[in-house]
Amino acid sequence: MWLVWLKLSFESDKFNKITSMLFDRIVVDENFITKEGIKYEYTDENINMSISKFKHAYFCQKVVVNVHGLIKNNPEYAKKLSYLLEKYVVFLKNRQILD
Repeated sequence: MWLVWLKLSFESDKFNKITSMLFDRIVVDENFITKEGIKYEYTDENINMSISKFKHAYFCQKVVVNVHGLIKNNPEYAKKLSYLLEKYVVFLKNRQILD
């Protein structure tokens, strides 16, 4: 259920106050296998790419600023965001990724 709330918190800045509590619930699977069958590596490059995808996929600047602030205050959230976006494609689904 908390994943639904997290998705909602990415949709509207009205949920910014609870986003950090929801991020705290994410447990990163160090042995996560992607849909391509590859073990996901939490490298700086992959994490930065995930942050970039998130930044370009979400159009509510208040949400983007809030999540970036959370990442700045707790770098572990960057790894959690990377895991979340890789495992749960629904968080980027139907979003136009702008380059």
